[in-house]
Amino acid sequence: MVSYDNTIDLKETEYNYFYSMQYNYHLDDIQYALDYMDDVDDSKTSMTIVDHEIVGLLIYKVTYDDGSYLYLNYNDYTVTVELDDTTSISIESFGYRWE
Repeated sequence: MVSYDNTIDLKETEYNYFYSMQYNYHLDDIQYALDYMDDVDDSKTSMTIVDHEIVGLLIYKVTYDDGSYLYLNYNDYTVTVELDDTTSISIESFGYRWE
């Protein structure tokens, strides 16, 4: 949730638990999310998630109904994920990789 107005007006209201909602503080994060969504192949947007698993510390594998996998890295550093005994992939910090 973001707010256009100064969030000081939310103090002493039911929304006072939000630390910062003023949108201009979050513009970089919003732009990153929009860029990420633009990068997703349109053929992937209608697929159904059939599995979601943790494969490492802040590393997730999402399986889709067409058999493809999306690996997500929520770490602030690049990680290597072993796919099998002979294959591994690198995923940049806060990045993703389709397999």
